[in-house]
Amino acid sequence: MTSVELHGVKDTLSPEHEKYSTALKTVSEAFNEAIEFFNDSKFDSKEDWKKEAQNEGSTVYSKQIKQGKAFVLTVNFLTIGLFKKFVPKN
Repeated sequence: MTSVELHGVKDTLSPEHEKYSTALKTVSEAFNEAIEFFNDSKFDSKEDWKKEAQNEGSTVYSKQIKQGKAFVLTVNFLTIGLFKKFVPKN
């Protein structure tokens, strides 16, 4: 039987669902890659990232990764008032 483990939780396919083993393994690998990507200490600081564009309150960064080119959009805003209007930081 096919099993994967994510964040300490193990999932095992029942025999009647073994036909989904390739999909389960693929999703598990992709999820682990995403966790590694977002948990990288350089992700928040954007160290080793190229600044592609910037305007009032937003910046686009890019970085070459093994799957291709990754893009990140950062947006700075404040939440104001009862209706939670989003206003860019200046």
